Amino acid sequence: MGCSESKHAYLKNAHEVLDVRGNASLRILSWREHPQQDFVVDTSIDRKERTYWKDVLEWTPREEKKSQEVDNVEFLSDDDNYNYNLHKRIINGDLKASLPPEKNSIRIFLSSTFNDYAEERNLLLKDVLPYLKLFGSKFGVEVILREMRWGISDQAVKQNRTIELCMNEIENCRNVSIGPFFCLMLGNRYGYRPAPPMLSMSEYDDALQRAKEEHNEIILTALKSSYRLDENLQPPSYVIFTPKFDERKNKSVDDDVQELLADFFDPPSVTEQEVLNGFLTHNGNSGSSLSVEKVGIFHRHIDNVGDPPSPIYYDEFEERLYDLKLRARSFAEANSACFHQYRVPSLEKSDMDRYLLEFANDFCQWIIESIQGIAIKRASASEGVCEGDPLTLLLLREISTHHDHAQRAFVGREEIVKKLVQHCEAGKGAVVLRGSSGTGKTTLLGQVAQRISIASPDGPVIVLLRFLGTTPASSTSEAVAASMLQQLTMAFPEIASNALSKEDSDTMRSAARFLKLVRAISSRGKRIVMIIDSLDQLDSSDPGRDSYESWLPTLFGAGVLSNVAILLSALPDHLESIKAMPFHRIEELPQFTMEEGEEMLDRLCQNHAHGLEKKQRADILKQFRHDQSTLFLTIAFLQSLRWKSWDTEMEIPNNVKGQIALLIKQLSEDFGTNLVRAFVSHLTLTPGGMNVDELREVVSIDEDVLVEVFKWHRSPDGLVPPLLIFEIIGRLEPYLVTRKVDDLETRFWYHRAFWEAAEAEFLSSAESITMTHRQAIEFYSKQPTYVNGSGTKINCRKMRQLPRRLRELEDWPALGDFLTNNPEALTIELDSEVGQARYASYWRSLKEGNGDTEYNVEIALPSFALSGNELINEGHVFLIGDFLKEYFNSYEASLKVFMVALQLDVNSEDIFEQNFRITDSRQLDCMSRIGDVYTRLSQYDEAYKWLFKSYSELKRNVGEEHNATLRVLTLLSRLMKDWGRYKESLNYDTQLYELSLKKFDEHDERVADAARQLARTHYLSGRNLLYGVQHPQTAVALNCLGMANKAYEVKLELYGKNHSDTAVTIDNIGSLYHLNGMFDEAMECYEEAWEIKKETLGEDHADTIMMYGQIGRLYHDKGELDKALPLLKTNMRVRTEILDPRHPQIAVAKNSLAAILVDLDQFEEAFNLAKESVELRSDVLGARHPYTAFAYDTLALAELGRGNVDAAETAAEISADIRTDILGPSHPRCAVAHMTLAKVRSAQGQYEEALDEARKAKEVNDTALREGHPFRKLTDDLLRDLITKHPPRH
Repeated sequence: MGCSESKHAYLKNAHEVLDVRGNASLRILSWREHPQQDFVVDTSIDRKERTYWKDVLEWTPREEKKSQEVDNVEFLSDDDNYNYNLHKRIINGDLKASLPPEKNSIRIFLSSTFNDYAEERNLLLKDVLPYLKLFGSKFGVEVILREMRWGISDQAVKQNRTIELCMNEIENCRNVSIGPFFCLMLGNRYGYRPAPPMLSMSEYDDALQRAKEEHNEIILTALKSSYRLDENLQPPSYVIFTPKFDERKNKSVDDDVQELLADFFDPPSVTEQEVLNGFLTHNGNSGSSLSVEKVGIFHRHIDNVGDPPSPIYYDEFEERLYDLKLRARSFAEANSACFHQYRVPSLEKSDMDRYLLEFANDFCQWIIESIQGIAIKRASASEGVCEGDPLTLLLLREISTHHDHAQRAFVGREEIVKKLVQHCEAGKGAVVLRGSSGTGKTTLLGQVAQRISIASPDGPVIVLLRFLGTTPASSTSEAVAASMLQQLTMAFPEIASNALSKEDSDTMRSAARFLKLVRAISSRGKRIVMIIDSLDQLDSSDPGRDSYESWLPTLFGAGVLSNVAILLSALPDHLESIKAMPFHRIEELPQFTMEEGEEMLDRLCQNHAHGLEKKQRADILKQFRHDQSTLFLTIAFLQSLRWKSWDTEMEIPNNVKGQIALLIKQLSEDFGTNLVRAFVSHLTLTPGGMNVDELREVVSIDEDVLVEVFKWHRSPDGLVPPLLIFEIIGRLEPYLVTRKVDDLETRFWYHRAFWEAAEAEFLSSAESITMTHRQAIEFYSKQPTYVNGSGTKINCRKMRQLPRRLRELEDWPALGDFLTNNPEALTIELDSEVGQARYASYWRSLKEGNGDTEYNVEIALPSFALSGNELINEGHVFLIGDFLKEYFNSYEASLKVFMVALQLDVNSEDIFEQNFRITDSRQLDCMSRIGDVYTRLSQYDEAYKWLFKSYSELKRNVGEEHNATLRVLTLLSRLMKDWGRYKESLNYDTQLYELSLKKFDEHDERVADAARQLARTHYLSGRNLLYGVQHPQTAVALNCLGMANKAYEVKLELYGKNHSDTAVTIDNIGSLYHLNGMFDEAMECYEEAWEIKKETLGEDHADTIMMYGQIGRLYHDKGELDKALPLLKTNMRVRTEILDPRHPQIAVAKNSLAAILVDLDQFEEAFNLAKESVELRSDVLGARHPYTAFAYDTLALAELGRGNVDAAETAAEISADIRTDILGPSHPRCAVAHMTLAKVRSAQGQYEEALDEARKAKEVNDTALREGHPFRKLTDDLLRDLITKHPPRH
C-alpha cells in the first residue's frame, strides 16, 4: 500500500519551496525522504518530539537579497500590487481609501463524509493541529481546522440550518484564510443527501407541477405539509418546516417524509454541495482562479470493506462518488493543487495505521509548506523601506480599519451633522459630542468624517480619524498619540523632518512630539481635523482614561491654532475631566425621532435583504417609542431575523436592557445555559476581550459546560467544539469589536450596555466572579512562559492575565510568588507608561493587601536587573532603575541597579579625574541617573560629582545645546536648589534658559519650563524681589517676574487655564508676589491655582495638598492667624496621611504649624513639632541645608517661649551660621536669623547685642526688599520695640 500519486502545494519535487515570485530559493527535505520514517502512528509521542518534525520547527526563512520584482506590499490581497496613490489617500484621511483586512490565519474547512472519516479527523485534531498551531505561531499565523461534526447546535438541526451553516463556514474560510481554506477527503462513500431546506417560488411551483404530472399524491402532500412561504425572505422563498423533534431518539419524527423528499428532488450529497461551493463551481468558474495553495484533495480507496460491505465505509451511490472524485482530481491537475491518493488493502489495523500515518504527515506537510511560503513572502516584504516597511504597513492598516469603521449606514440628524461639519471646516477649537451608550455617536462621527473627506479628498485637509478601542493602536492614550504622530509625519514628510529632530525622538514623548508637529504644520497653513470617538473605550489600565490631561492637552492645545479642529465623543460620566480642557464646547446628541427610526428600520431591512410583515414592523416601532436609541433599533431588528412572516406573537422588550436580556435568553436556549454563562462571563471579565481559542479552552474547564454540550460523547480533544464558539460570536458580532491584544485577535463588547447586562445576569455574586477568575487562572497557568518554547518570545498574554486576576481574587501569596519569580512580567511592561503603571499597581496592591512580607519590590526588581538573564538587556536595566525611583521612591535599590549597569572597569574615583574621557552615551546617561538618585538621597557631594562629570563629557561630545546635555543641566540645577546652593542653581538655570531660547521656538513648552524654573530660582536665591524704581536690581527682579509671566502665557496657549501645568505656573507667580510682600496679588494666584489643581488633579493629589500650606503661610504672614491655623492643621494632617513619614514635605508641614503655634503662645506643641522638623530635615536634607536652618529658627522661638533661653540661643546660632554660610549675609532669609537672635539676646539681657542683631536685620531687609514691603516693617517694629524697652547707652 502506498501513495500512488502525490503533488504538493508548491513543490515540483520534494526539495524546493517557492518564493514570492515562484523561484526556488530554499531546500526542504520531504518527510517521505527522511531516513528515519516511522510507519507506526503513535500519538502518545508528541509530533513536535518526532525526529523529522522536531527539525522542521527550527526552520526560518533564509535571508536573501530582495528581488526588484518582489512587491513591497504583499498582504493586501493575493494579486494586489503596491499603489502609491492609494496609500497617499489613506494617509491623508480619505475615507474612500483603505486596505483590505489583514489576514493572519489559515482556516481550513474539513469536508468529508463523517462516519468513515472519523479516524482521520480525530488524528488531525489530536496529533496534527497542535503541531501546526505551534509552527504557525512562530510566524504570526494562526491555524484553524473547521470541524463540522461537533458543535452544530440542536436548535440549528431542528431549524434545518445544517447545510446553511456548512456553506457559510466555507465562505468564511475562503475570505479569512491567508493560505489553504478547503480540504476534501473522499473515501468509499458518497454521503448523506438531505431534502432542500429552501426552494425559490419557481422551484416550488415546478416541484408541485412535476408531482401532479407523476400523480404522486404522497409527494404532493409532503411538499404542501413540509414547505411554507416565508415572505420575510428577499426574495420570498419556501422554507422547510421545522420538524417535530424526538429528544429521546435525537431524530425528527418526520424523517420518513424527509427521505421521500430527498428521493424526489435527488439532490447532491452534503459533501458534494460543499465541494461545489468550495472550488468546483465557485463564482461560476471551474476554480482556475484559485491559487495553488488554497485547496487540498485527499482521496482514499479501501479495496476490501467486508462482505457484505460495512455501511460505515460503503453506500449505494458509487457512480456519483466516482464522478465527484474524477472532477476533483481534474481540478487538482488543472490547478496544481495539493493532491494525494491512497489505496488501502483492507480495514486491518496494520493497513489502516500505515495509511493514517501517511495521510496525517501529508496533510501536515501541506500546511507547513504554506506557512513557510507566507513566512518567506513576509520576510521579503519586511526588507522594503518607506511604503513597504512593516511599520508603514501597520499604520496603513490601522488607518484603514478606522476608515472602514466609519462606513456605517446613517440616517437623519442632519442638523447636528451640519453643525459638526461646519466646526471642522472652520478649523479652530474643540467640540465634544455627548451622548449615552448606544445613541449613535460613533455612526454620526463617521458620517461627519465622510463628508469632510468627500469635500476635499485630495486636500488641503488631512483627517485624523480614530474610533478608540477598535484596534491595538487606539486602545491606549499613548498609542493614539504615537499613531497620529506617525500619520502626520508621513503626510508632511518635509515639515516633519524640519520640525522634529532625532534628539526629539530620543527625549520627548509621542504626545509632545505630536503637538510640536501639529504646530509646525498649522503654521504653514495646512489644515488638520482630528476626530476621536468614544474616549470611554480606552483600556481600563490606561492612566489617560480618567486623566485626559496626560495626553489630551496636546490635542486640545492645538485648538488655539487657526488651522486645527478637534471633534470628540464621550459618555456623560466621562466629561468631568474634559470640562477642564480649554477652547471647547459640548454638543448634546439629539434623540432619534420616530421618522428617523422608521427610516433606519427600512434601511436595515434593505441592507439585510429581509422584510417584515406590517404588524411586525409596527410592533417594533411601537416599542421604539420607549427607547429611541439606535442600539435599541439595531438589536430589535437583528432579533427579527429569526421571525417568519407568519409569526404574530413576538417578544419585543421596550428598552435596550430588555432586548439584551432577551438575546442572552435566546442564546442560552440555543446553545445551553452553562455554555453561554461561561462564555459571556469570561468575555466580560477580561479587559480587551478574549481570543476564540482562549474562549473555547477556558469554558471547557467548566465541567457543567461539558456535560451540557456533550450529551452522548465528547469530541476527541475534550473541548467545546469551536463551531459553537463561532456561532455564539456570530450572533453577538454586531455588538462586539475586534481588537489585537497581546498578539492575539480578541473580541470584546463595544457597547457598555452589554457588559453591564452581562454583569447583572452572570456576575452579580462574588462566587460567580471568583469562579470565573479561577478558571482563567487555571487556563493561563498551563500556558508556557515563552511562545513556541523558544525562550525568546515572551507569552505576554499569560504574563498580563495572571497577576491581574490574582489581584482581583486578593490571592496575595500567589501574586507575590508570581511577581518575584517572573521577570518576564516586568520586561513586557517597561516600554510604555501604561505598562509601567499597570505593573506598579500589582506591587502596590500586594503591599496594601498583604502588608510587609517577604515579597519586596526593592529586592525583586534589582535581582531581576542584576541576574545576568539574557531576557534583561541594557535598556531594561535603565528602565528598571527609573521604575524603582519614580514609582516606589526606592532610591537605594535604584542606585544599586544603575551602578551595575554603568559597566566601567575602573576604580570609581578615577572616573572623576579631569583627563578621564567617557564617550559612551549610554554610560553618560547612566551617570546622570546615578547623580539624580544621589540628589534624592540628599547625598549632594556624590550627586554633584556624577552629574558634573556627565555634563562635562556630554558638552564635550555632543555640544551644550544637545537635549541630553540640557537634561543633565536641569538635574544640576535641581541638585543645587535641593542643596541650598542657590547661586550655583541660578547660574545653571540661566544657562538652561538661554540655551533653550536659542535652540527652540520661544513658544516651545521647554522654553516656558526653563523660564519658570529660572524665575523660581531667583525667588529662592533672594534675587527676585521687587526693589525700588531706582534700585540697580530692579531690572533683574522685573525680568524674573516677566519670565514667570512668559511661562504662564506659553502654558496658557498650550493647555489653557484649567490645566495642572498652568496651575503650577500660576502658583510660582504667586510665590514671587508672596515673598515680595504683595500679599493680595499672591492670594489671588494661590487661590486660582488651588481651584485648578483640585479640579484637574483631585483633592488628594500631593500638588493640591501643598496649597493648604502655601495659603496658610500667606495668611500667617498677613497676620490673619485665625484663617491660617485651620489650613496649616489640615495641611499637616493630610500630608501625614498620604506621604511617606520621611518625606521632606512632612517636615515643611510641621515647621509651618509650629511657627503659627509660637505666635499663638502654644509653645509646648510648637516645640515638639519644631524638634521633629529639625530632626527630619537634618536626616533627609542634611544638617547644613537652608531648610534645616528654617526649622532651627522655629525651634529657637519655641524654646524661648518655654523659657529655655540657652537652648534657644543654640538653635538660633545654628540657624544664623547655616544661613550666612550657605545663602550669604545679604540674603533676605538671613534677616530672619538676625531677628531671632535679637529676641534671644534680649531675653538673655544682652541688650546691646540684641540691638546689633536687629540693626543687621534692618540693613539686610532695607537693601534687599522694596520700599513698603511688609517684612521691612517687621524689622522696623522689632528695632523700635527694643529701643523703647532698652534705650541705647550714651
